[in-house]
Amino acid sequence: MASAPPLTPEEQQKLRSELVQVSWQARLGGVVTVVLGAVLVLFADSTALSIGALRPIGFGLLGFGWVVLIYAIVKRTRFANRRSAELLATRVESPSDG
Repeated sequence: MASAPPLTPEEQQKLRSELVQVSWQARLGGVVTVVLGAVLVLFADSTALSIGALRPIGFGLLGFGWVVLIYAIVKRTRFANRRSAELLATRVESPSDG
């Protein structure tokens, strides 16, 4: 089976602009959650309150944030693969005169 030709620069630009919008809320939320969890873990003992539950809460936020980030990356990768296949299928169905 012959491999499909690579995407044209216009198709690549279109795909990039779509990828920026895919699950950006989840990616941002994951990063914010990871940073917040790291801050809680690092400064749990140095706070004036010295609440004992801050460190476990921080580790929980770290874990949850990474799960959200992995979910967003998988979702974005699946979208990119599906969209690339759609663009290539469209090109194969209607080849331009070269």
